[in-house]
Amino acid sequence: METIRKYMESLFASLPNTKEVVKAKEHLLEMAEDKYNSLKEDGVSDNEAVAKVIAEFGNLDELKDELGIAEEVRESIQDATVTREISEMEAKNMISDHTIAAILRGLGVMCFICCVVPPIILQNSLPAVGLFILVGIGVVLEILQNSYMKKWDFLGRDKCILNIQTAEYVKEEKRRKSTGLVLARSIGVMLIVICVVPCIALQDEWGVAGLFVFVGLGVCLIVASAGIGSIIEKLLSVNPKGTIGGTYSKGSGRIVYDNPNLAAIMDIYGMLVLCLYLSVSFLTHAWATTWIIFVVGAIVKKCIEQTKGHEE
Repeated sequence: METIRKYMESLFASLPNTKEVVKAKEHLLEMAEDKYNSLKEDGVSDNEAVAKVIAEFGNLDELKDELGIAEEVRESIQDATVTREISEMEAKNMISDHTIAAILRGLGVMCFICCVVPPIILQNSLPAVGLFILVGIGVVLEILQNSYMKKWDFLGRDKCILNIQTAEYVKEEKRRKSTGLVLARSIGVMLIVICVVPCIALQDEWGVAGLFVFVGLGVCLIVASAGIGSIIEKLLSVNPKGTIGGTYSKGSGRIVYDNPNLAAIMDIYGMLVLCLYLSVSFLTHAWATTWIIFVVGAIVKKCIEQTKGHEE
């Protein structure tokens, strides 16, 4: 019966999320369930019963008038030629490739940031050699991460949709990875915040080099965690809002905003708070107290989420 339910969900995924369509979906699922139970009582095997139910109730074009959703089905059929359904296996591979690409991108950025370390701490001809080696590694990592991303360009180019099974898988991946991503992002921010510690403690070229290493590692963690999180969020937002499929991402814990300008600001809110902290700290040199900016920033973000946003 679970197979039938998922199949019925896939039939209605691209239809508008209206009372009429929801009622029609529930009615069709009820008829399918009654037919399935009747076949089972007659001694029909499970696989055969599922096949017969899908054959009888699996064509919305034939049932649209009976269900009272003729117009919605007609519009859906017109759009079907340009819609690509992302399977669970595709979503799994997509998340895996984006994870690798995000790590490579983070490491590449770290190489670019740390390329100044050899000139700071080495002598003779070695500084230039070390600089170009790190820059070269960064370029190679950037090329490699692009190769992982290229095959998934269709996600931003084509009109795509997730079925309910794939959406459930992506939501589970988000729950599974959320703690690790938050931890990586937090450590990254912490490393950037304390990047001046080597300078203060050593007060020589090794302290300056340590500053760039701390910043490089911090940015690496932030970039990598952001890249992994972004593909999950992108997949959960694939299904058009206002459709039955658009409800599949509900319960993912994602906060959305009706105001597009506010949504754009909240996407980079963490980086804005970090930039504010660094700016104020460098101007005032009050590193021991300016950390309160992160606490205030977290409180402000929570207030904005509760007053201007809503969970999808």
